[in-house]
Amino acid sequence: MLREQLSILGLDFALLLLLGLGQSTLERWLTGWPPRLRSVVSGCWFGVVAIATILLAVPVAPGVLLDDRGVVILAASAFCGPLAGIIATLMAAVFRLFFGGVGMWPGVAMALSMLLLGIALAPWARFDRGLNRAIAFTLIGAGVQAAWLFVMPWDVAVAALLASWPTLLASYVLGFMLAGFIIVRERERSERERRLRAILDWTPSFIGLLDPTGRVIQANRTALDYIGVDEEKVRGLPFWQCPWCGGDPEIGERFRHAVGEAAAGKVVRLEAELAGTGLRCRTFDFQLHPIRDDAGRVVMLLPEGRDITEQKEAQVQLRETEESLRQAQKMEAVGQLTGGIAHDFNNLLAIAHGNLELMQRQRLDGELRRLVEAALRAVSRGATLTQHLLAFSRKQHLMPTVVSMNQIVAETATMLRRILGDSIVVTTELAPDLRFGYFDPNQLETALLNLAINARDAMPDGGTLTMSTSNACLETGMTEEEPPGDYLRLAVRDSGFGMPSEVLHRAFEPFFTTKPVGRGSGLGLSMVYGFIKQSGGHIELDSTPGHGTTVVIFLPAAEGYEAEELAESGSLATAL
Repeated sequence: MLREQLSILGLDFALLLLLGLGQSTLERWLTGWPPRLRSVVSGCWFGVVAIATILLAVPVAPGVLLDDRGVVILAASAFCGPLAGIIATLMAAVFRLFFGGVGMWPGVAMALSMLLLGIALAPWARFDRGLNRAIAFTLIGAGVQAAWLFVMPWDVAVAALLASWPTLLASYVLGFMLAGFIIVRERERSERERRLRAILDWTPSFIGLLDPTGRVIQANRTALDYIGVDEEKVRGLPFWQCPWCGGDPEIGERFRHAVGEAAAGKVVRLEAELAGTGLRCRTFDFQLHPIRDDAGRVVMLLPEGRDITEQKEAQVQLRETEESLRQAQKMEAVGQLTGGIAHDFNNLLAIAHGNLELMQRQRLDGELRRLVEAALRAVSRGATLTQHLLAFSRKQHLMPTVVSMNQIVAETATMLRRILGDSIVVTTELAPDLRFGYFDPNQLETALLNLAINARDAMPDGGTLTMSTSNACLETGMTEEEPPGDYLRLAVRDSGFGMPSEVLHRAFEPFFTTKPVGRGSGLGLSMVYGFIKQSGGHIELDSTPGHGTTVVIFLPAAEGYEAEELAESGSLATAL
């Protein structure tokens, strides 16, 4: 008898173990399904196991079966909810009716009581509230099932109880605990994984797991969305062969080498540009951390990538801003120094020029007169140089007035066609709705002449010089010095050989020139720069070797009644 009960008990435990493992597997598969549908599937599974216990039941008295269907229904309602318990109860009850016997209706009633007991006392089945409450819960279930035996005739009930009480207690206490422990622990593990996955997926950085050989075990949603694939597409692949590296052998080799160092126990850091969806490429700061087991062996690698594209761009902009600030400060310092020197030099030239003119009025022989005239020409060139220096230092005397930039550009273009020759084509693109400007027209003509001479030197084999005008509005933050407002935009573009970046950054410096000795003073662009700044304007220079140079000038637009009066009179000549 004892051997038979142990055999039955072992079979029952095997069924309850299968019940727990099967439910754990189902819950993993059904992740993401609606809760009601999960309950239906779980109820069907518990019902199938309950039917299996009936099929494997052992008769302990005529018409009385010893099985674990009560334990199964109790677990279904306690761990999976009322709906699962109802489905399992109906399946077990309908199947039990086919067997008949004196224990048929008590068995059905017992199943219903187990359903109600599991629903009512489900919180007692939680293992996190202590094993004592869970054991008490199972003992209550065993007592209820034993009580239903006494609905049958007294001699049948006593015989059934004496034959089944060891198995009954063991099944309810140990079997229920076994199945419940498997289900609850699997849920806890799944919940921990879900929370960890949620944390990883909501992290803006790239985070994943690699095995020591560099093959991908897991990657978070941020990393997967960047390349537009599911985790199955990259799992098992070496990291350097995944879409993040974009097929670039250099980046792939760097990551392969970094994985080797991390697998050796080092924390590796590298910066790389990774390819993403839509042909985008962003810069990431990567760290590879080795993960060790209790014995100190590296069992996994943790790659973490932080997007530093905006940070790198901000650093580049900061460097450019700092360079522009240094350049502006240098130009300001040179301008102040140049202005002071130019004033003193101009005074000396005035004295020399006056004395030379007095000598020229005297009766001089031919050789001496030629020397005096040569000295006067040198003094005149020095005076011109001084005016350029004063223009750069923004200390020259300007006579701003309301003028038409279109007319100045058109007249200057006509003059330049005669000066530059037939090898250079001078074209204009004048905006018909251009506003009137407020600046010194003579200085603008001089500035255009200087720009045209530079363009001619950049096009020794001929080319095209284009001058275009348009209205412009500078907004706050577009320039560092000029206030926002309405401006006139004048662009002078040539098709010459252009300038490299190192020359472009120094183009406005006084006396800086790339021309041979004796071919230029290096003050042409400096004079233009000084005139524009002194007029309250802004100047930009853009050039690429082999693609020509473009100088963009912004000069203030005329405001108020003066521009309106000129527009009504229609007389540009009067304005000029």
